[in-house]
Amino acid sequence: MKRKDPGPESVRAIPSIGINEWFRPNDRELVENVLADMKALSIRELRTGISWSDFANGAHDQWYEWLFERLVREVRIPPCFVGTPENLALLPKSSAPPRDYKTYSEFVRTVITRFGNYLDHVELWNEPNNLYDWDWRLDPDWHIFAEMIGAAANTAHELGKKTVLAGMCPTDLAWLKLMFDRIGARSFDAVGIHGFPGAWEFDWEDWHRKVSDVRSVLEEYGSEAEIWITKTGFSTWRHDEHQQLRAFVKATEASVDRMYWYAARDLDPDLPAQGGFHVDERHYHFGLKRSDGTSKLLFRLWAQGGGSLRARSPSSRFNVPPELMAKSFVGGINQAGRNGYLGCEVKHLCRSLYAAAQPVAVPNVANLDLNLAAVRCGLSLLKRSQRCRSTCVLPSR
Repeated sequence: MKRKDPGPESVRAIPSIGINEWFRPNDRELVENVLADMKALSIRELRTGISWSDFANGAHDQWYEWLFERLVREVRIPPCFVGTPENLALLPKSSAPPRDYKTYSEFVRTVITRFGNYLDHVELWNEPNNLYDWDWRLDPDWHIFAEMIGAAANTAHELGKKTVLAGMCPTDLAWLKLMFDRIGARSFDAVGIHGFPGAWEFDWEDWHRKVSDVRSVLEEYGSEAEIWITKTGFSTWRHDEHQQLRAFVKATEASVDRMYWYAARDLDPDLPAQGGFHVDERHYHFGLKRSDGTSKLLFRLWAQGGGSLRARSPSSRFNVPPELMAKSFVGGINQAGRNGYLGCEVKHLCRSLYAAAQPVAVPNVANLDLNLAAVRCGLSLLKRSQRCRSTCVLPSR
């Protein structure tokens, strides 16, 4: 049966929302910090990478034993298997294709055999059309990649796990069709897409167009695979945290089954990013929190909302239940405080706010949990702040 795209204006289900964070071997402190952040946000979905290169090393066995056991006590993980060991690669780098494509499926079998009780889905590679993850110059016709992923998908299904085709960045429909032609559309239970509007993709249209294009390919090949946004985010390297808030809200409105927000924390400024040490400053500022643990605007609004993001049906109209309507205003801003409607956090949106005559509208809490309501409320205030008066009285903490 074909999945109907509800269109950009229709009431649609909210995707299951998760966090996207990868961990360097033995960085247990970051793991604990991320789990604490996710608990504060009531999020239980974590996409994380499992490096084939590190896993094959043998020196990190205890790390992976601890990592899997620690994570699954609090979150659900769809691991992303990526990174060729240098001794198995055509060239000594993790983005190079393996000399023998079957070695990747052997790695997938090993991980599932050891940790399969913790897993429902496995993601096969990451951003293959990104040279940092797959050097397609060494595989220009994509034969090695297709054989490698096809064999790994068969192995995962044989062991009872669902598969996710690596997220493309940017989305390339011709590449997706090539993979379906080479491997078979039924080899995948979900198809990943990535998007970074305003961060790396400046010709961005909208999520509806991107998702609709991918869904049309799935329908063309008779695939019932889900569509996941396996990685999206916004870099605050220019201190524009309000744009990160906007990007998050837009991503939650995408007609997909899951959305993983990148990332929980900014990268450690003393360590190299994937492309090198501060080669691109944007890489270092995608977190909900800074590397020192201080919260950005999106995290504060999200955490103040309380509740969880497991609800599915947003209201098509914006109303505040009478029992939650605040009776007093400071500077025209509705102060709902601990009820999850932003409270005094508004002064972090802008130093001057428009003195609204009416309470701030938020999503109907009968259909949408309060933490997402708080984020959207913050976005509403942000839009008003663009018409602000410099003499506006700010609420005090």
